[in-house]
Amino acid sequence: MWDDADDVVSSRLCYVATAAALAQAKRLKRRTTRALRSALGTLTDPWDQLQIVEVDQVLVERAATLADQFDLRGYDAVHCASAELINDDELVAVTGDRHLLTAWRGLGLTTYDITQA
Repeated sequence: MWDDADDVVSSRLCYVATAAALAQAKRLKRRTTRALRSALGTLTDPWDQLQIVEVDQVLVERAATLADQFDLRGYDAVHCASAELINDDELVAVTGDRHLLTAWRGLGLTTYDITQA
C-alpha cells in the first residue's frame, strides 16, 4: 500500500508510538536490545517519506471527543482525529487495530485492515 499511495500521511505521534511498540517488544523479550536499536535506526527512512499531521489544540480536543465516542486509547484517538482531519475522498486509513478501524468506519472513512492482508 505504501508504494502504491500518492501520499502517505500520519500523525506526528506515529514516531513515538512506533518507538514505544518496539520498546515493549524488547521488554516482552520479543526483541533484543540490539534489534531494537536497529529497528529504531531504520525508522528514519520511512519517517522522512511521510507527510505529517501536526498535533495542535484543535486536534487534541477532537481526539478527546473521539476517544470517548469510540472507546479509544490516547494515541489511537489522535490517529483517528488526524485521519478525519485530512477529509479526502481518496484517503484509505490503514491499521491492524480493531478499535481504530471501527472508529474510522464509524466516521465514514475507507479503511484497510493489515491483519487481513
